[in-house]
Parts: sequence; structure tokens; C-alpha cells
Amino acid sequence: MSDILIKTLPYQADPLPLFSHLKSRSWAQLLDSGNCNTELARYDLMVADPRLKIISQKGTTRITDNGGKITETLENTFELVKTILADISCNDRSLPFCGGALGYFGYDLASESSASEPVTTDQRPVMIDLPDMAIGIYDWAVITDHFEKKTLLVTCSEQKEALEELEQLYSELSGHVNSITSREAVPALQVSQLDVDIDYTHYKNGFNHIQNYLKDGDCYQINYARCYSSSCQGSAWESYKLLRHNNPVPFGAYLDFPFGQILSASPERFIKVSGNHVETRPIKGTRPRGLTEKEDSKLKADLSNSEKDRAENLMIVDLLRNDLGKTCDPGTIEVPELFKTETFPTVFHLVSTVTGKIKNGLSALDVLRHCFPGGSITGAPKKRAMEIIQELEKHQRDIYCGAIGYISFNGNMDTNIAIRTMTVADKQLCFWAGGGIVADSEVENEFQETRDKAAAFCQLLNIQDIP
Repeated sequence: MSDILIKTLPYQADPLPLFSHLKSRSWAQLLDSGNCNTELARYDLMVADPRLKIISQKGTTRITDNGGKITETLENTFELVKTILADISCNDRSLPFCGGALGYFGYDLASESSASEPVTTDQRPVMIDLPDMAIGIYDWAVITDHFEKKTLLVTCSEQKEALEELEQLYSELSGHVNSITSREAVPALQVSQLDVDIDYTHYKNGFNHIQNYLKDGDCYQINYARCYSSSCQGSAWESYKLLRHNNPVPFGAYLDFPFGQILSASPERFIKVSGNHVETRPIKGTRPRGLTEKEDSKLKADLSNSEKDRAENLMIVDLLRNDLGKTCDPGTIEVPELFKTETFPTVFHLVSTVTGKIKNGLSALDVLRHCFPGGSITGAPKKRAMEIIQELEKHQRDIYCGAIGYISFNGNMDTNIAIRTMTVADKQLCFWAGGGIVADSEVENEFQETRDKAAAFCQLLNIQDIP
């Protein structure tokens, strides 16, 4: 059993300068609360230089250690990460993360989740070919607690090499943290043209197919999405800094891998585990922000009072109650918040909260596996919804609608739903936007909702006319 070793750094109200200093290190990753004025935005996490790098692609997982030794396995990815994390145990839960796993689980990893194993192998093309999962096992982290106004360098590793690295990093950061500035002089991402794989004509055709499935009783709701893409030049990191400034969210992230960068401005928590308590906060229901205060208030009230959006939200709440029921004690699942309207820079969202108590003997990875992928971005029932998505969407989703987050050595976990998330690799970028379709949906409104959700990235790329 390991104890947490904590060293105090000067408080970092803004994580960007410090991460600019760290991001030249291997597999540097930032989980960013956006310093939003919300109880959800308490912690920022930064990590780099993992002792293990775990990449899963098409059923094969490759583990690379610090010495360059590579091990390949066909073991279930969720079970593999669970086993690796069990090597170090830490009972101190005073901090959300004390080292552990951090990275992403892509939507297409669904074939390994117990929630959706029967879905057939996906033969569709990918827009950008990412691993299905990329997770680092990190010995240390920089954690900022915005409630306590503290920035801490932490580890629970007792390995001599890890402790020596921590001392070296502490010396490096504590002496210069107040003078760190971004050294990057290249411009943000630039594109000449933005393409989309499903235009209005194709969207309407897919919408009509979904309506037929709904009428036949195959499903109750389908999340139908479009993929935007372009060639690009410039810095993904500089674009993330602009994105964070223009569109702060409580579950943002910047992940820097050798194979590409991931910029996430997600407003949605997927699964949080603290001790034996689990929470999920599905979003279902969206309106754009207004151009005037009066229009803004009208749109917010329209969402709050929409019976259609409430019905959609309730469907997903019921789905997630069922998913959590697979790993929670009977009678412990509750819905403390239902149909809460939350405000973001470009949209309003209808959000609910579902909680439960995890059964003895089960871990955060068990909960994640049984709930993956999130019901708010599939539809209901989940298995059939995923089959229809696979039939109608032109590309595999990759990281879109997967999850970004951490699983700590102390058992804690927090993950987002990877919506409002951009991938950049080999001078190409892509991002997605979608929404839930039910029986009384109208095609023009649903199509416009995808454009509303794409607005933040289009603004970032200086695209005036959203496809």
C-alpha cells in the first residue's frame, strides 16, 4: 500500500503556461476544467512521461515500457488496464488523482465493452486513423485545486526512479513556474475549406430511415452525427488555447501523442467514481445562444419547457439507470437532478444527474466497461441504436463519443463524453456534431442542431458558413 507524496507549487489559476512548459515531454496530457464558474470545474490535471504506454487497435493491444520493451496481447482492453492499475494500490482519496491511467477510450472500443459485444465488426472507413484506445500509466501528476487555490505535484509511486524524477521535476517547476510563458510562435490551425461527409440531402435520407425504424419499434431514439474534415496547417496547441478562451467547459482536454493531438471542449461528464459512489450527467437537449439578452432568455426558456427534449432526456436517464444497475447495489440508483438547464458559451443544454453505489468487489473500470459507450450519444435501446448508427453514418467515430479521462491508483475515476472534440494528425483535422432523433423530431431542426454544435470549432477555424 502506497502513500501519496505531495509537493506544493505556486497556485496556477490558468493551466496553460505551465502545460506549455510540460507539453514537450512524452505523451503530455491536460485535463482542463476551464476555470468555469461551476462546482464541476474544481481540478486541472497535467501528466507526462508515462512509464507504460498502452495502445489498442483492432483487438490487439501494445504495451511499451520506458525501456522500449514492447508486449502485445489480445486481452480485453478494459480488463488489461484494470489489471495494470492493481499493481499499485493507494487508499488515500484526498486527491482525485495520485498517478494512474490517463488518456482516451475511443467509441469504436465498444466491441470490447459488455454493453455492446454483439455489434458486428465495423467495416466503414475512418476519417483519421487513430488507435481505439491510448492510455498512459503515469507515476506523477500536477493537480490544481481551484476551490482551495492550490497547485500540487503528487505521486504514490515508491520506485526510486519515479521519486528521483519527481524531485527533479519539482526543482525545475518550483524555480520557474511564475515566469513560464508559451514559447510557441507558430499560428493556430488554418484551413482553406471545411468538408462534411453528410450533407442535407444525405442527412434527410438517414433521418427518414431512422423515422421508419422508430415507427417499427426497433428503437426509441438514435443519435445521428456528421463528420467535418479538412486539411490544415498550424499548431493544434495554439488552437486549443483559443478554444478554451472562447468556449470554456468543465471537461476540456488537450492530449498530445506522437500520432496526433486531441482537442476536447466537452461539456458532458460520462462517469465519475469516488470511493464507491458513481455519478453520470447525461446531456440531451440543446438550443443555440441568442444574439441579444432577450433572445437568449427566450431560447433558454424554450429548452427548459420543451416536452420533446424532456422526453429525450428521460429516455437516456432510464438507459443509464439500467447501465449503472449492472454494477451498483440494488436500490441505490437515484436521480438527484432531472432536466437542469445549463449555459455554455455557444449553446444551452438540458442535463440530468444519475448516481449509485458500486457493489463490493467491483472497480471503476468495471463500471466504465458496463456503461461504455455513453447512452446519451448512442440512443435507446443501446445495442440496436449502435447498429443503426453503423448503418447510416459514413465513417467510424474513432474518439468521437468515446471517453477522455483518468483512473487513479486510489480507485477514483472521472471521464467525459468526447463530444465537441477535434482530432489533428498528419496535417488533417476532423470533428463531429450530432443529436438525438425521436419520433416527433423535425429534420430541419435536427440538421440545424448539428450546425449549432459545430459552431465553436467553425469559429475557431474562421469558417463563416457552417456546412
